[in-house]
Amino acid sequence: MNKKLKPPFLSTGFNDSKKGARERFSNIFTNNKKRNGFAVFMIIALLGIGASVLVSCRNISAPKAEAEAEAQNGAKTLDNIISEILLSDSDGRFMSGECKSEGHKIFASEEKDGVSTVYAATMYGEYGFQNGNFVKVSGTGVIPAVITFKRTDAGYFDALVKYPSDGAGYEDSIREMFPKSCVNEALNADKYSDKLKKQEQAYAESYLKSINRTAQIGNYGDFEHILPNMNTDASNELLDKFYDYPYWIGDEEKIENGVRVVYYKEWTDGGNGDGTVTYTKKEYESGKILEKKVISVKDGKISEERTAPIKK
Repeated sequence: MNKKLKPPFLSTGFNDSKKGARERFSNIFTNNKKRNGFAVFMIIALLGIGASVLVSCRNISAPKAEAEAEAQNGAKTLDNIISEILLSDSDGRFMSGECKSEGHKIFASEEKDGVSTVYAATMYGEYGFQNGNFVKVSGTGVIPAVITFKRTDAGYFDALVKYPSDGAGYEDSIREMFPKSCVNEALNADKYSDKLKKQEQAYAESYLKSINRTAQIGNYGDFEHILPNMNTDASNELLDKFYDYPYWIGDEEKIENGVRVVYYKEWTDGGNGDGTVTYTKKEYESGKILEKKVISVKDGKISEERTAPIKK
C-alpha cells in the first residue's frame, strides 16, 4: 500500500541547490505554528518630517485622502515599499517556484533623522504546480520583523530586514527589537494568519490569470501527496539521483530556459518494498517526451530496466 504523506509543521529556509533531494521534505509546512504564513496590504503614510513619530500598534490606517493623493502622484505607499523590500530580501533564499509572494501586517512605523523604521509581521512564499494544484512549495510562516530604510522623493535605499532569534531566545529578542507598545502584537502575530493567508494567495491568483491557467491554490499540507511503498534505502538513493522529480507519486511543473516542462513519477507496486518506478519528463505544451527512465527496485537494490529513446 502506498503511503499518504502529511507534512510536519515547519517553516522553510532552503535555497534551490538541487543537491540532496531529501532536504525537500524540510520545505513542507502548514500554517499553525508560531511562524505562520500570512499577508495583508494596508495603506499607511509616514507621518512627520524630521521628528520621530511612532504610530500606535492599534487601529493603524492612513487617512483615505492621503492614500489617494499618494497614488495619484505616483508615490509609493509604505505598504508598496515594504512589499518590495520583503520580496527582494527573500529572493534566492528558498527553493524556487515560478511565483514569488509576500505578506505583511504593519504594527507601527516611525521616522527619525531620515531613517524609516517599520515594525511588522512578515511572510514569504514561492508557488509552483504540483499534481495540477498551485502549491506554496517553499517560504516562511509568520515572522515578526523590523524593517528600516531611507526614503526620498525618488524612492528608498539602504533597506534592511531584521528578524528575531530562533529557538529559546525568540521572545527575548522580540522584546529587544520592538517598542513596548508592539511587543504583544509581535508575540501573537498568529492571530492574523487566516485573514492574511488569503492576501498572500492573491499573488498566486494574479499570476495564474497572467498565464491563463486555473488551479486550486494552497499550502503543501492542503493537498494529498502519496509516497510509493518503496524500500527506504532504494528510495533515498533514487531521491538523490532523480532530484528534479517529485518524491511523491504524481507530477511537478518547472520553467526551464523559458519552456514549461513536467516531471512525472509513477510507481507499480510489487509488494514488500519492491516495484517499478518510471520517471518521465515532457514538454507541457507539446507533450514531447524529453526523458524517460524505468527503474526496478528489488530487495533494496535498484537497476535500470530501460531508457526510452528520445525523438529529436
